[in-house]
Amino acid sequence: MFALDVKPDLLEQCSDKTQLCVDAAQFGSAARFINHSCRPNLAPVRVFTHCRDLRLPTVALFAMHDIQPDEEFTFDYGDKFWSVKSKFMKCECGTAECRYPTKADETESS
Repeated sequence: MFALDVKPDLLEQCSDKTQLCVDAAQFGSAARFINHSCRPNLAPVRVFTHCRDLRLPTVALFAMHDIQPDEEFTFDYGDKFWSVKSKFMKCECGTAECRYPTKADETESS
């Protein structure tokens, strides 16, 4: 599960200011197996195909640059995801740009 950071201009178009979250517990695709990276090669984009209701977007993943054969697909789960999950786990992306290299309790006890 991860939260989509909603741009303020899109949020203004939603009369009830709905926050969006993706949860593949009931329904999902192979995309649920795509890992997080602080330096991702995919960007999640809300698209509207069959339904134009701003509360019901489909999330499409687009390449941010050419992806090499055998390169893992990754996207940034976002700050809202890590504000919850960093209490239990740390990011394992291994990039120099990693924003969540320690669990929250490790940071607090330092």
